[in-house]
Amino acid sequence: MLVNVTSAILAMSKPPAMLVRTQPLIDELRAVGTAYGVGAGQIALAWLTQFYGDTVVAIPGASKPRQAEENAAVLKLQLTDNELERIDEASRRSGTR
Repeated sequence: MLVNVTSAILAMSKPPAMLVRTQPLIDELRAVGTAYGVGAGQIALAWLTQFYGDTVVAIPGASKPRQAEENAAVLKLQLTDNELERIDEASRRSGTR
């Protein structure tokens, strides 16, 4: 199963129709991120590795050492089952899968 969360996060630079469709997913990622004090991208990585860990390999990019450290810190996050399900449902509704 292929999950393209990056397209949802980057949708802010896409045409408005894509943004409208993916906004609920972006909002959910941001809301969960706020609760943990991290960004939406880090929550997306945590969701991918925890919810789809057996079938998805996340390969995050980083142009600065700090970004690589933030991405690696995702391994310490433990999202709740409820958070994982909410994010997955938002992903399904947004059509990013």
